[in-house]
Amino acid sequence: MIERLVTLILRNGLGNTIAFLFSKGKEEHSEVVYILSKWLINFSDLHRKDIEINRERIVGPQGEILRSLVTRVSVEEYMYYTEKSIRS
Repeated sequence: MIERLVTLILRNGLGNTIAFLFSKGKEEHSEVVYILSKWLINFSDLHRKDIEINRERIVGPQGEILRSLVTRVSVEEYMYYTEKSIRS
């Protein structure tokens, strides 16, 4: 799965790729989302804030941190996160 991640992001976009991985419902897909999200947090303002960042808050039922990273950012930030996820 991880070896196809860049292709999925290029073809479908970051948000759609993450949604696809969530929809699979398997632990290995959730783990990829978790790893990618934690990595992206390092490029966002979230890592500078005093908030608790744990697995449940990223990929749990609420997934509020992941939702903030993908759906509540400007177009420029979304493009930046997409670029970082592809290039690094």
